[in-house]
Amino acid sequence: MRNRPFFVLLVAPLFVALTFCAVGVGWSEGVDGLVAVAQPYGADVAPDSSVSDPEGDVPELRLLLPAPDPGRDLVIQDDIATVQVPRWVVGYPQSFQWVGSTIALEQQTYLDVAPDFRVLDWTRGTTSEAPDAQNPELLPHQDLTRVRLRELESSLLEFYWRCRGDIPMEPVDTAYGAFFADEFARGPDYAVVLAPADAGWMWSVRTPGEARFPWNTASYEDIMSAGVSQSDDGQLTFEMTTAQGIPEVPAEADGSPWFSWAVQQDSEGSDSTAVTLVVVVRWDAGSGEWQAAVMSWDGQDYVDLDIAVAFTLSEVTVSATVGGSDLGLVGSFFWHAMTTIQVGPDEEPFVGLADQAPDSGWVEESIVPATPTPTPTATPTVTATPPGTWRIYLPVICRGVTI
Repeated sequence: MRNRPFFVLLVAPLFVALTFCAVGVGWSEGVDGLVAVAQPYGADVAPDSSVSDPEGDVPELRLLLPAPDPGRDLVIQDDIATVQVPRWVVGYPQSFQWVGSTIALEQQTYLDVAPDFRVLDWTRGTTSEAPDAQNPELLPHQDLTRVRLRELESSLLEFYWRCRGDIPMEPVDTAYGAFFADEFARGPDYAVVLAPADAGWMWSVRTPGEARFPWNTASYEDIMSAGVSQSDDGQLTFEMTTAQGIPEVPAEADGSPWFSWAVQQDSEGSDSTAVTLVVVVRWDAGSGEWQAAVMSWDGQDYVDLDIAVAFTLSEVTVSATVGGSDLGLVGSFFWHAMTTIQVGPDEEPFVGLADQAPDSGWVEESIVPATPTPTPTATPTVTATPPGTWRIYLPVICRGVTI
């Protein structure tokens, strides 16, 4: 029974190795070792860092994460896990068929299918649930004993998994899934999956079948290059170019595009759930205009900081300029760029990835401090002394995880 092909390879690790501007998921570590020699520059020029990205590597939107907190509306207590999914994310269904499951992430296969390889029916206004027989061959947290689906008064779908033993809070090679479709015989349209991460359990909505989200990626979200440069007055300019021109008003089906640069001060990688800072140029559907901001994680949400940001949108180029001292950056910092799609109402937004540069890892940018230099005059002055070299981390190209 455990090798039934219907469920095999339906689910892979759903949390790709990237950091969204609305959620933080750790990047794979880059490759250190290439040293780029800095060319001489004048008083108004400073070293910059940049990276190119392949054209046409923007995938169809197949994954949505709750933003900004990928653990939002998720509760794990003892042997029970529940998650609440807004009905609008999956098209306001009136009824569907579904099954629950536990999944071995490394092997990309199911472990248990509940209830006992049968399909359940759910209709609005009803509760769909069933027990599942115990399987002593599985670990306690892999063995489902009951699954349930019900709709809450707030129009949330609540998925429920109960196991034979407590669910570990530390990362394990097990995920929890719920697959559903109008007609399950044709395969699942959507999947809700709870997966472990270093920072705790997270969840997503996935389209493993032929169903599609009403939003999708666009060619102008395909990053061709991204970079960070400095001016002599301490301004940092974050820039990226795209494969096609960025529209003045994005189409409704595009959602709300965000062009973002995630920034870390201290190290190339981060064990945190969220990056330190995000510089973003974003479309705000409410006001019908493009905006720029610096955002910071406050432990529960990303909040806009009171920092002035100048931005430009010109054909295939978008840039944001902000003072390095305003960001509190010293010495060097690490960054990567991304384009994302924001969808949903303000109180329950979701985010999907369009593209990222580099495809894996971070790029290091060194901030050039002013240093005193003697002059022939009796009164010493301060001039900028350029460094000889700076490092650029070249990542291992490993763009996400596919099914």
